[in-house]
Amino acid sequence: MNQPSFAFMPGSKLEDAGCLYSQAEVRLIVDRGFVGQIVGKGGSHVSQIRSQTGANINTMPPTMRSPLVADAEQLIKVCTQLRLRQHCS
Repeated sequence: MNQPSFAFMPGSKLEDAGCLYSQAEVRLIVDRGFVGQIVGKGGSHVSQIRSQTGANINTMPPTMRSPLVADAEQLIKVCTQLRLRQHCS
């Protein structure tokens, strides 16, 4: 069994009210047998993560294959905004 792998992909930066934010994307490549455990029954784990963090989580369909993803694996993308400055007005 393959170990999950991920990539952090920094995106564009946005400044708002003295706070500096950056879009971030994490791509998880997981064994298809574990996707259900990550997503949760009826998407419960994804819903909980979204409500607690504001992140957007998408499981990519097997038809949207990357050369880095094997047949028995699936890509999960997590996108969110990161606050880069601690003290904002």
